[in-house]
Amino acid sequence: MFRTIVPLGALILAVSACGGGSTGALGQTQVRAECDPGDVVCLQSSVAPLARGATLALDISSLTQGSAAVDLSLLSADEVVARVDGDAVIGGEPGVTAVLFLTPDGIVLDFIHLTVAEPTALVVHRLTDDGESVAELEGRVQLLVGETFGVSAALRHQSQDLAGKVAISWQTDPEIAPLLDSGSLGRKRILARAPGRTVLQARAGGLITEIPLEVLP
Repeated sequence: MFRTIVPLGALILAVSACGGGSTGALGQTQVRAECDPGDVVCLQSSVAPLARGATLALDISSLTQGSAAVDLSLLSADEVVARVDGDAVIGGEPGVTAVLFLTPDGIVLDFIHLTVAEPTALVVHRLTDDGESVAELEGRVQLLVGETFGVSAALRHQSQDLAGKVAISWQTDPEIAPLLDSGSLGRKRILARAPGRTVLQARAGGLITEIPLEVLP
């Protein structure tokens, strides 16, 4: 038995910068963010800002017919807004910058515009057994002893989910509902160990979200 007590309309709004990808500004490349399997927040959309302090790994492929594969490097036009680390970009100060895709001899093959936004909220999502995000947790969660469920967390600017991965710090009372590793950054599984009440707490980037959790006999 799993029951979440939430106000009407508290289903997840899945908006992210990952999705099926987008074409570069010059039409020479297809750009996709690398998403974890089952990460609906990442997979369902192609337009969203990158969170300040978050990391977004990019998968870039050429759209030029008949051309051999080219190893491209990334270059940020404004490293205050976003800096490059290998095939990933890291959000800096809020703003807009261009991320250039360079050939080995320094030619700009294509580029994208990247917006970085300041997170204003940290939202916690409930996950299905196969890891898909299905609902935002906003109210009290009730579990029976022995049950487990997965959670993930994402940063949001006002009403919009933000792209990128950040380190999430999780906490509960381990005597009542210990946290188990799920093998993915920002995700945990909760085990209902003993009857009682505790609080599921998620922290990231100075933001805190708390979800009341009750384990029933």
